[in-house]
Amino acid sequence: MTGLTSTSMSEPMHPDPQELLLALDKGDYDSEQMQRLFHGRGHTYPGLDFITVDWYPPALFICVFRPVEESWLDALVEQVWDRQQIWANAGQTDVEGNTGQTQSNQAKENAGQTQSNESQNQIKLDRQKRQVKALVLQRRQGANTISAVVKGELPKPHVVKEKDRQIYVQLNQSQNVGVFPDMINGRDWVCAHSEQRNVLNLFSYTCLFSVAAMQGGASGVVNVDMNKSVTATGRKNHQLNELDMSRVKFFSHNIFNSWGKIKRYGAYDLIIVDPPSFQKGSFVLTKDYQRLIKRLPELALDNADVMLCLNSPEVDSSFLLALVAEHCPQLRFVHRLDNHLNFPEKNPQKSLKVLLFKFD
Repeated sequence: MTGLTSTSMSEPMHPDPQELLLALDKGDYDSEQMQRLFHGRGHTYPGLDFITVDWYPPALFICVFRPVEESWLDALVEQVWDRQQIWANAGQTDVEGNTGQTQSNQAKENAGQTQSNESQNQIKLDRQKRQVKALVLQRRQGANTISAVVKGELPKPHVVKEKDRQIYVQLNQSQNVGVFPDMINGRDWVCAHSEQRNVLNLFSYTCLFSVAAMQGGASGVVNVDMNKSVTATGRKNHQLNELDMSRVKFFSHNIFNSWGKIKRYGAYDLIIVDPPSFQKGSFVLTKDYQRLIKRLPELALDNADVMLCLNSPEVDSSFLLALVAEHCPQLRFVHRLDNHLNFPEKNPQKSLKVLLFKFD
């Protein structure tokens, strides 16, 4: 396939893709909302724990997390692309059928009156804009991760929706596409708990927690991430959502080297810490999380809320709870935030862990 290279495999795999294909058949391709369509990584589909499929309208994004046979992967791409034609035709039939039903009802109620051709054409045109237009395949290989458009063409720029949030994504540029879809409940929680609050967003990535906070009425947000390119995208996400940029700060700094600047814009009512497991030159989860937790009292107002996140499947919630108990005992654990239903997990401690705390 174009743009993909052969990968050596110690365990060739030929899993049955039927459960994946059935899940895709149930996808809502009329929706303008980004969504996880198949979550094999949750280990709830035997033999398919290495693959996920997301809908970033108008593109399908298949991510493969370990080597599989090239022939199997080629066949899967073809099957998915062939099925999208069926989804489109089925949806078009539904539109026409619903239109016909509407016309029939109107005819009974208002003899001689029918829905206008212009209205019917607009319905069809709107739907065509939302059909599957591209398929992107990403193969996770650490630093050698490969992403390629294997069918169709991506829009430029590519903007998707999550609730009322608009988000720039780049499906074929790097391992991370611009949004972590499993954090949707976290962003919703921040939106619901930010009104008139000063918010600190550490390891801000593309600043979507900040977008959610501003949409929730935050008085201000400080975003910090050492990667300049992602904070630049964060600015664009705020502009895209027509937010007041005068109340938002973006710092491309190492957090531990910029503590004074972070404190200067505090103290904070809500602190969000969503670090990577490993960020070269900046953060190693098992070594540096405790350094951060120790210093949280320097940043927080009385009764401040703190969201601490763990993305590694190798580290469970007890790791964070123990660090807080030892290094910041005044921080009281409230509860773990539920993950979205589209991300089922056989072992919840392997999935995203979002723990909520409060300063007493």
